Amino acid sequence: MPAIPGTVVSPLPDLGPSAKPRPKAKSAAPAPVKARRPEPVEEELPENDPKATRILSVEAVEAPARFELLVTGGPAQGTRFPLRPGTLTVGRSAQCDCSILDEAISRRHFELHVDARSVSLRDLGSGNGTLVNGEATEELGLAHGDVIQIGDSTLELRERGKAPVSAQRRAAPGAPARQGSAAAAAAKPALNRRNMLIGGLAVFSALVVLLALAKNRQHQQQLQLATAAFERGRQELDQGDADDALQDFQLALRGYPDPAVVQEKMGVARVISDGTKALTHARDLLDQKDFAGARKVLEDIPHNDVLDAQVKKVRADVDKQEAEMQQALKAKQEEGQPVDPTTWAEANDYWQRAKKEERENLDAAQSDMEHAYDMLASRNAGGADFESLRSDYVDLLKLVYVHYRHSNRARSEMAAAKANGIVPNSVPPNGQVEVKEAAEAAPPRHAVRTHVSHHRSPSSALPRRRQVSAAPAAAPSSGGARYNESKAEDLDDEGDAMLGQNPDGARAKYQEALRYAPPGSDAAQRAHAGLGN
Repeated sequence: MPAIPGTVVSPLPDLGPSAKPRPKAKSAAPAPVKARRPEPVEEELPENDPKATRILSVEAVEAPARFELLVTGGPAQGTRFPLRPGTLTVGRSAQCDCSILDEAISRRHFELHVDARSVSLRDLGSGNGTLVNGEATEELGLAHGDVIQIGDSTLELRERGKAPVSAQRRAAPGAPARQGSAAAAAAKPALNRRNMLIGGLAVFSALVVLLALAKNRQHQQQLQLATAAFERGRQELDQGDADDALQDFQLALRGYPDPAVVQEKMGVARVISDGTKALTHARDLLDQKDFAGARKVLEDIPHNDVLDAQVKKVRADVDKQEAEMQQALKAKQEEGQPVDPTTWAEANDYWQRAKKEERENLDAAQSDMEHAYDMLASRNAGGADFESLRSDYVDLLKLVYVHYRHSNRARSEMAAAKANGIVPNSVPPNGQVEVKEAAEAAPPRHAVRTHVSHHRSPSSALPRRRQVSAAPAAAPSSGGARYNESKAEDLDDEGDAMLGQNPDGARAKYQEALRYAPPGSDAAQRAHAGLGN
């Protein structure tokens, strides 16, 4: 007959098929028979039997245990297990002393050590663990009323003769409630919400702490990097490497504790960087023999402990090279070679024509004077006549500089550069020059040019770029306007086309264009640029 939940099953032992039946006693005089105690028998039950439980021996029934284990929740609810002294196993297997049908329980879940006065529990490495009063444990002494939860089942240890412990005292906070208790079932959602809230607050607090630690760590790293960059920038600044110092100061500005100090060092680095670039520019001008321009650049460099020594050195180089150049020029003039009469006569024609053109057309005068000077200078001419021509050419360049100083700055600076190239510092940086009285007299727009270029045959004694085209240049008609900018532009185009293959022919075109181009016009500037090439 199957066991009824809530009862202790204790069947009579099976004596086996070989046992002989007892003879029936005579009714008249029954002999007293001493009952013998049967041996304990264990019955193997299948694990899927919902009523599976340990079949206790006759001796267990005859001697009640002091402690018992009551299943208060789960598939085997209501089953009682008397706990006699010794070691008892609890699990899903039918071989356990307390076998409970629950798929969530291990085959051998835990064991109980029972003596006359106490009970202790030891987990046997179960898969889902063992909870005692809501707390996970591996080994613990038990007392009356303790609640054990394994799998989906809830067990309670009870001592005979003592009243059951109330649910509030028995279950610790967070322990699962007993099935069948309406109050515990109602309180379970609230308890779960409370546990979730506590867990969420704990996670949030941990995240805040982690973020604070990460932020502090990042701040410390930035501080270390900024300090290292600042020190590196100071060393580079002391060595004069201002550009690298600026980059390091930019990095230091992101995390250095005193930004004002970094900004001050950055200002010094910028001054040194700009001054270093200006020194490089001054040296370039010195290589080009532009002594006045180099001095002007040096004057604009601010005073600085790092730059002052370099500025002083470059200024000394400017003075030295200018003096050497003047001495060489003077020696060259004194040792000038004689020029053949034909070349000198041609140069003299250009020179005299330029002197007549000073008041009438500065551009044409400059072109003719430049041609005369180049013809003689290229042959290393010397002597008093050449010195006179050179002086007139410098004076004419000063006139052009003063005339175009306010109307065409580029044209004016070009004339000053040429004058300084012939006589250093003839046009000082302040622009104040002494010129002839006719300098400020601008040529009238309506003036008519009466000079006509003469035909000259090329001479084998002249350089190729000095040869003049055999075709005479047509002059403007005396009855028409003095300038013809359209014709000058056409002549500039023809000169540009001939510049690569026939430099002398191109030069003749540019000179003719200057006679038609209004002073300061685009056509005149193009002609001057072509003659400079």
